[in-house]
Amino acid sequence: MKTEPAVRRSRGARPKRVGRLQPRDVVVLTMIGKTRVATIPQIAALHFGDPSTAARRLAVLHGMGLVNVTVRSLNLPNLYTLAKGGAAALVREGIDADELFSGRLPTASGLDHLLGIGDLRVALLTEASEIPGLRVEALLLDHELRRLAAREATAHIPDLIVRLVSEREELTLNLELDLGEESAAFFGRSKGATTLAISQAHAPLWGFSPWRPVVVAPSLARLRHLARALVEVGAGDLWWGTTAERVNEAGLLGPSYATARTIATPPKDLPPALTESPFPFTTRLP
Repeated sequence: MKTEPAVRRSRGARPKRVGRLQPRDVVVLTMIGKTRVATIPQIAALHFGDPSTAARRLAVLHGMGLVNVTVRSLNLPNLYTLAKGGAAALVREGIDADELFSGRLPTASGLDHLLGIGDLRVALLTEASEIPGLRVEALLLDHELRRLAAREATAHIPDLIVRLVSEREELTLNLELDLGEESAAFFGRSKGATTLAISQAHAPLWGFSPWRPVVVAPSLARLRHLARALVEVGAGDLWWGTTAERVNEAGLLGPSYATARTIATPPKDLPPALTESPFPFTTRLP
């Protein structure tokens, strides 16, 4: 008996599925809505542990019309954004619509930056959960801050701001993810000078105090350029810096940093030692 060949469904096609929204679905959809875009590795790290389980559940949510999926290539993870149906479902669950983001993906460079910030968010939440007594009191991304800034005048919008609180310590991290897309001098004049003025005025940052600015650079060479620019505007002792490679080794909350002044003026012919931790509550980490 001759049968018709099976037609393989496109990775981006929506399977027709129906189901009931589970409590974890609300958490996952809220994450996607707050971060604007998320990948399976990011979602799995926080809410599933196993990427294959996360992928199967996302396929169901996609089939229910709650998320949109964008397929870039077979070598890159799919991108998930909140669909209108997902936003409506979350509002019915009591989530504030003003906390959710949906719509088109940014351009290539903007997308890389957004995904990078999402990776840092996942790393922060994961590392903080492994430190006894430490909790994340607030965590806001660039686009969330910009929405707030539309209502509250502010001179500085970081890529990510996170409030970390322990029994004895509290600190707000003002984090910049640098991908080398602007000149180091511009970074110093904009980010460095602005934060220095806020610090010299002993003012809170987004209502939080104390706070500390840090930058994660793509390479040691780029980090040196940024550090010299920060020193040039007088912010060499205020800012701390690290590289993506060092963060992968020791973590965002680990001994991964040095001050911009130290980075800009290392011993002759030696790279700066990125071995300090500006966070007083992470002594448990190696």
